[in-house]
Amino acid sequence: MKMKPQYQTRYELLHESYQKWLTGFTRHAV
Repeated sequence: MKMKPQYQTRYELLHESYQKWLTGFTRHAV
């Protein structure tokens, strides 16, 4: 199994946080 570059891991964490924020924001807006 090939290890991921550090930046990619950070990007995935950021993307996950963004998705959670977007979901929460959408629920709050609606």
